[in-house]
Amino acid sequence: MLVLDTNHVSELTYRTAAGLRLIQKLDVTNEDAAVTAINVEESLRGWLAEIRRRTDPRTQIAAYQRLIRQVEVFASWLVLPWDEDAADHFDSLKSLRQQVGTQDL
Repeated sequence: MLVLDTNHVSELTYRTAAGLRLIQKLDVTNEDAAVTAINVEESLRGWLAEIRRRTDPRTQIAAYQRLIRQVEVFASWLVLPWDEDAADHFDSLKSLRQQVGTQDL
C-alpha cells in the first residue's frame, strides 16, 4: 500500500503535470493508495482558513468550490485512521530523530 502525503493529494486534486505522472505511476504499480486522517485535516484546515480570509461572499465561491472538490477526492480514497497503532508508530518514528518535520512523520 502506498500512503500519499498532503503534497501528493494536492497534485492529484488539481491534475497538475506532477499529479498526472503520479496517476500513471499508481496505475502501473497496481498497489492500493491511501491517505491519512492527517492529510484530510491539513487540507480541510487550509481551505477553511482560505474561506475565512475572504470577507466578500462572492470571492468565497471559488474557495468553497475547491473545498467541495477536496471532500469529493477524499471520499474516493481509503483514509487511514489516526488511532492507537498510528500514534505508537508515530512515537517510534519520532524516537529515531530523523531530519523530517513532525507532520511528515
